[in-house]
Amino acid sequence: STNVDAEAPSDLYARARRTMIAAERARVLEIRSGGTVASDVVAEVLAALDLEESMLEAASDERAHIRAGRRPESSRQGDDCPDLQAFPVAEPPAAEELRCEDCLREGLVWVSLRQCLACGLVACCDSSPGQHSDRHFTVTRHPVMQSAEPGEDWRWCYVHHLTG
Repeated sequence: STNVDAEAPSDLYARARRTMIAAERARVLEIRSGGTVASDVVAEVLAALDLEESMLEAASDERAHIRAGRRPESSRQGDDCPDLQAFPVAEPPAAEELRCEDCLREGLVWVSLRQCLACGLVACCDSSPGQHSDRHFTVTRHPVMQSAEPGEDWRWCYVHHLTG
């Protein structure tokens, strides 16, 4: 079964990494106050931490937009994808179909669900332990998956690595 409050691995990583960055920054500032390391070295390390933190924020913002059913501007590049054009947004699966049969069979808990637009299969996302959507593409070569999450309308082309 699914746990709607489950933290996706990407969110867990971002939260843990932010905590590590804060500790690293505190230690660098402590070293700076000791005056034993050149200021340009300290500035370079702090800039690298700032950059990584901003990248984590941008990725978190993009995931939040996707969860809210809005594609971030950076993902609007799939408008010319022939596979996305061939598989327009479909009606979402019925509530009783919102499950990953492979996860249930394997005793796994999924994070989010996707629907294959070629055959209708509902499978778990790449943030889920089973990654059954990806496995489905590997076996079938069906090119486009759509989010099966309520309120989301985005699609992913496995062939061209584009969203639509």
